[in-house]
Amino acid sequence: MNLLDMIREMPLFMKQFICLILLLNIIKFFIWPGLFKGHSTKDNRRGDKQYSQTEEERKAAIIEAGKQGEAETQFHLSYLPTNEYCILNNVRIYDNNTNRKAEIDHVVIGNAGVFVIETKNYSGTIHASSAGWYREKKNGEREALSDPAGQNERHKSLLRELLSYRGYKDIPFYSIVAIANKDAIIMGQSEYAEVMKAENVSACISHKPYVLKDDMVRKIYEEISRLNVSVKI
Repeated sequence: MNLLDMIREMPLFMKQFICLILLLNIIKFFIWPGLFKGHSTKDNRRGDKQYSQTEEERKAAIIEAGKQGEAETQFHLSYLPTNEYCILNNVRIYDNNTNRKAEIDHVVIGNAGVFVIETKNYSGTIHASSAGWYREKKNGEREALSDPAGQNERHKSLLRELLSYRGYKDIPFYSIVAIANKDAIIMGQSEYAEVMKAENVSACISHKPYVLKDDMVRKIYEEISRLNVSVKI
């Protein structure tokens, strides 16, 4: 007796049971995956889109925080006497010979020399050193930060070289990293820059010894202004 004959001899309820098993297997292996294949792709795309939006929002938040920090430092620099100091914000310079470029947050020119200032809007407890920067979180963990002092030292060096090419040599240069967040706590220092709260930058600048005459201050300001205007980064 073959399989077909055996099925024919089975009771009706057994035939119905076998048919049900076959139908469930057809649904499981052939119909069910097709029903949700498109939905799965759609859900993945939706998840990718949501992740992309989150990344964009995070980057936008960082940019906005940076702008707020620069505005805070710029506000405190406005307390410097305008008849003694010249201030440039968002200075972009470029060296055609070496293809080096720099975007400097603030440059202050006074009788003491040229101050190159990098602003960071870091929050929390900031540990600064020449070996590296990190932020200490409330749970005790450490978050590595980029080194703004080292970055600003490169900016300062490029600006010094460009001015030297144009005959302005032996000019005192100072590098400052301003932490704009009012609630931030600064621990340590760096050999590349003076690290301080933005609210203390003007006092730091005004206490440096005077070495340049007023006409030299004006000439350096005009030269940096020309460097800034002529470049496209």
